[in-house]
Amino acid sequence: MKGDLIKKANKLKREGKLNEAIATYQQAININPCFAWYYQELGDALAKKGNLDEAIAQYCISLELKPDLNDSYKNLRKLLQVQNYSPLSIANLVSRMKESSCQNNILPSRKTGMASNSSLKLKETKVFGIGLGKTGTTTLEVCFKILGYKNFSWHTVNRYKLVKQVKLNDFTDVFSLLENHQSFRDYPFPFIYKELNQKCPNSKFILTVRKDFKTWFRSLVNHYNKRMEMEIWYDILYGNKYVDDENYYRNFYENHNQLVIDYFSAWQDKLIIICWENGDGWDKLCQFLNKDVPNVPLPHRNKT
Repeated sequence: MKGDLIKKANKLKREGKLNEAIATYQQAININPCFAWYYQELGDALAKKGNLDEAIAQYCISLELKPDLNDSYKNLRKLLQVQNYSPLSIANLVSRMKESSCQNNILPSRKTGMASNSSLKLKETKVFGIGLGKTGTTTLEVCFKILGYKNFSWHTVNRYKLVKQVKLNDFTDVFSLLENHQSFRDYPFPFIYKELNQKCPNSKFILTVRKDFKTWFRSLVNHYNKRMEMEIWYDILYGNKYVDDENYYRNFYENHNQLVIDYFSAWQDKLIIICWENGDGWDKLCQFLNKDVPNVPLPHRNKT
C-alpha cells in the first residue's frame, strides 16, 4: 500500500497536480514516518508549489533520518540560493549540518512509527532558557547538565528545522520532543515561551540577559563575523541578514526581554532573570530550580 501511494504521489507530481501529490505523500508518511525519502519527495512537491520554507523543513526531516541523503542537501542548497543567500553562507550551513548530524534527536514517532500525542499537556516540570543567543545560553546548558537534567542539545539540522517550523506556526515537532527531554535553551524556544507555558504548565523559564545592550550587540557582531553562515541564521532569527543596523537590534533585544517580563508578570514564580556578568550564579539558579548547589565552579562558556 505504501509503495502504491508513493507511485501515485510521484505520478501526480509529474502531472503538476501538486496539492493532490502533497496530500498523498503525507498519507504515506502517516503510515510510515520512518522513511527519509518520503520527506524528500514531499519537499520536492512543496518546492515546486513555491512553499520554500515548508520544503526546507521536510528536507531537514529527511536528513535527520538519513544524514547522508545527498539529494536532500542538494535540493536544500537550491532553495537557499532562491532565497538569495550567498554561496559561502549556504556552503557553511550545509557543512555545519553534516558535522553535527545526529540521530539522537529524531522524534520517537519517526524511529518507531508510533505517533505521540503532541496535543496533551505535559505535567512534568520542564526548564526553558528563553534568552536570546549570546546571552550566556551555552553556560546555561552546561549548568543544566551538571544539575542532572536530560538536555536537548544543539544539532544544526534539528534546530534549523524547528525554527522554520515554528515560523510557519507548526509546533508538532517541537511539542513532541518535549516528552523526552527536561531542559532546553536557545532557538526556537525564546520565540515560543507562551506556547510552552500553555503546553507545560508546571515548567520554569530562565531569561538570560547581558549587562547592557552594547555588550550583547558587540558579542552578536563578533559571532556574526566568525561564522560564515550567520546571514542565513540571522535572517530567520532576527529578520535581518546583516548586523549593520544597531538600532534595529536594540529594539529586537529590548522588546524581547520586556515582552517576556510582561507576559510572566502573571506567573512571577515561573520566571527568573539571569545575568552571569552581574554575578548571578549557582545560588540564584539552584534556588529557583529547587536544586542543591553543586560543588563545582560556575562553567562560563563562549565568553565574548
